[in-house]
Amino acid sequence: MDGEPLNKRLLLGVTGACTLLTLVFIVIGFPYDRLGDRFVTTLERATGAHMEYTDFGPVFTWAGPALEWQGIVYRDKSGNQLDLDRARMRPGWSLYWFAGDPTAHVDLTGPAGRIVGIAIGGGEPGFEGRLEQIRLAQIPSEWLGPELRITGELSGDIDVRYRAGGLEGILLLEGREGNLAGDSLSMDIPVDQFSARLSLGGDHRATIETLHLEGPLLRADVTGSVGASPTLSEAPLDLVAEIYADVELVRALELLGLDMLRPGTSTLGIGGTAGAPQVR
Repeated sequence: MDGEPLNKRLLLGVTGACTLLTLVFIVIGFPYDRLGDRFVTTLERATGAHMEYTDFGPVFTWAGPALEWQGIVYRDKSGNQLDLDRARMRPGWSLYWFAGDPTAHVDLTGPAGRIVGIAIGGGEPGFEGRLEQIRLAQIPSEWLGPELRITGELSGDIDVRYRAGGLEGILLLEGREGNLAGDSLSMDIPVDQFSARLSLGGDHRATIETLHLEGPLLRADVTGSVGASPTLSEAPLDLVAEIYADVELVRALELLGLDMLRPGTSTLGIGGTAGAPQVR
């Protein structure tokens, strides 16, 4: 009972502080242009990437002043490019401030979809937010795995922090109308529905708590782990998959000399790496 009034007072304090900050920015004429250039320079130094934009300036939203970049071209150090129509950033209304961790509300929109949420600073930076209708065909293939070609739309919730051992947190994902292809898969696999709960950190790159995909050729439920490695394609796999396969899929695999499935339900162990999986 005592905690509820305290939480309300904290929330009112955050609201009041952000309102006051808004008024101060308006009165003193905050130098947004220099801040925008400084932010881009800091991002480039930290990531080795290069970012260009056509326009930048302050905008006003219901939550207060924000910085907005338009016409963004982002290139990572390998030359992979991602285009964004708009990126907005403003002070985040969050209780993390009281723990000494500054936060910023981030909203990225472009041909590949939208990412919106709270970026957390401090000693353990992180992100809490949502992916909205991410079109995987618009994402550079090397970010997803150079040996895989993935299409479809993906949405979900993200809650991750970067700690000494790497990323830790939870991903809740759902997708639809996709397709998996790649040399290691032997044939294209259409996917109508996809859902997953992934736990990041610990001894593995990711633990697959649940993963379900369903399409006209198969249904699959997968659990297990993806080990730590410099790149995703090199990550060792330790997975168990329960697969219901259509007769047509089984016959197509047999023509390729692959007899790991039978019509109906099969349980498989999957090892190897993400770039070259092997059925045990």
